[in-house]
Amino acid sequence: MNLGEMETMLRARVGNPTATDQASTVMRECLNLAYFDLCDRFHFRQVRNRLRFDTDSTHNLYQIPPDWYDIIRVRFADSNDRGGRLEKIGPNNAFLLDSGGVAGRPTHYALWSTELQVYPPPDGVYTLEIFAKRKPATLASPGDVP
Repeated sequence: MNLGEMETMLRARVGNPTATDQASTVMRECLNLAYFDLCDRFHFRQVRNRLRFDTDSTHNLYQIPPDWYDIIRVRFADSNDRGGRLEKIGPNNAFLLDSGGVAGRPTHYALWSTELQVYPPPDGVYTLEIFAKRKPATLASPGDVP
């Protein structure tokens, strides 16, 4: 089913208003909001992503894609650290984990807009794996399929 078919079904369901009664842009905006809400509530693989990256001893901030809006979990992906999760903390509490410049194996993370910060700063190379929700693409033209 594409956006055009969804719009036709929605118009029929709400009393078949014409395009002059209710503009297509309004109908499509409602459909997109519903689509985003469904993607947020349920586990659709189309909006779940996984990213692996290596830390280094010179950084503790790492870029994440800008369309990711919710980090589900961060864990070690190394074979010898398999399954070890980092604990999430809010950015407002990040100051509590100031390591005083002492590096070590990361145990916590905070999300700052499009950056992930790990605590304490890594003392070497660790492979981390992020699982996150990605904002789905907006449906714009009648042929767009979710």
